[in-house]
Amino acid sequence: MWIIIKLAVVLYCFVSSRDARAILYHVFRMKASHKSICEWSKKFPEKLPKKKVKYKKKETVILFTDEKYIWIKDVQAYWWSVKDHLGDVLASIITMERDSASAKELFRRAKERIIGQSSCSCA
Repeated sequence: MWIIIKLAVVLYCFVSSRDARAILYHVFRMKASHKSICEWSKKFPEKLPKKKVKYKKKETVILFTDEKYIWIKDVQAYWWSVKDHLGDVLASIITMERDSASAKELFRRAKERIIGQSSCSCA
């Protein structure tokens, strides 16, 4: 079971949680919710990248922003994450409000991980 959880965390770095759920079902016939995969990636982040990411000088860097609604003790919260064009998770944050200050904090954390500049950001 531990290997499947690690695989789900690694898959979540490259595809969405719903796609990771579908892959786990088709390969292992294991039923897991997409929310469980999100929780596993927060609880077991050892496979997520920690160091700064350096891109080639002429490489176009596109950042993809993802926002998910999660429930924490019957209160709705927002889980934001930023991935690069290679699928690596650069930053993630959980906030109680959906406001511009939360988005700025997320992009500040992602910017700290990148050496150089990003070309554009997609939501």
